[in-house]
Amino acid sequence: MKPEKMKCEACRKTEHQWVLTDTMDNSVSYFVCSNCLFRLNTLNLSKKQFKNLIKAGHDQSEFLLHDDFYDEDGQAMQPQINMR
Repeated sequence: MKPEKMKCEACRKTEHQWVLTDTMDNSVSYFVCSNCLFRLNTLNLSKKQFKNLIKAGHDQSEFLLHDDFYDEDGQAMQPQINMR
């Protein structure tokens, strides 16, 4: 039996393709697909993606999820690009 691949921690839809290690804390890694990797790096996660990362064990003390970038509800406050 083939082992099931891990889903993206942010969208939980597709298999993760990337492991992003937080440069501020090497013990923090994000297992994400290409789309979510882009959104995570540009500080432009959707509320659902943000909340999924929190449910996966991440928190707002991590640099890429910091409360300077996202409010308590997961709204991106300083996105680096506009995603419509």
